Amino acid sequence: MTHLVLEKKEDEARKVGTFFAEVGLPVHLAQISLDPSHDTGTLRKIARASVDLPFIHNEPFDVSEGMMLGAMLEADGLGLEIINSLGDAAYAALHGK
Repeated sequence: MTHLVLEKKEDEARKVGTFFAEVGLPVHLAQISLDPSHDTGTLRKIARASVDLPFIHNEPFDVSEGMMLGAMLEADGLGLEIINSLGDAAYAALHGK
């Protein structure tokens, strides 16, 4: 979802996120034990590591750490919207919650 948000493909990110939610995969940061309001250092490390990988240069534009962090947070918000709409019963069932 973050990748699609980074590429400004929100409709596709929403479709993917909806599918993920329907099959019980995580769609927002809290589902992978990250809280954007408290784990900013960890999220920055993830963003930094992402832009340091060689495949990031396959994008048709330069990707900065800030862009990656922004896309992660935007994808998190999108995932929360999806869960608010669909619920998280599939995730809870798959993960024993």
